[in-house]
Amino acid sequence: MAQFQFKLTEWYIENKNFAMAYMTLAEAVLSAICEKEKFNVTSKDDRKEAQNILFNEFKYGSKDDKIIFDTYNKVNAIRVNIAHKMDSSGSKSKTQPKDSIKEIKQYYDKLRILYK
Repeated sequence: MAQFQFKLTEWYIENKNFAMAYMTLAEAVLSAICEKEKFNVTSKDDRKEAQNILFNEFKYGSKDDKIIFDTYNKVNAIRVNIAHKMDSSGSKSKTQPKDSIKEIKQYYDKLRILYK
């Protein structure tokens, strides 16, 4: 599932559908962790547990883990803004939309290490 989601993210980037790219990239990270931990990728509880692993283990792990943690947090904040149509006053991410478009490929490159 994660590999498909990462490929779909890449397709969305290439086709300039940046909102969907952020949505699928955030989900791909959780799917990759679920697969690594042998969790059910479609289970809401298992995906929540994958998120707990990300926040508790990756945050304090290796240099690569910390990069994944930091990048996921940026991607997810932008995803939340997109999904909930937040204006700048309620925004989780302080990134401007123009900057988010420029940065999606960089975020994708940092996070796809999870499925290689």
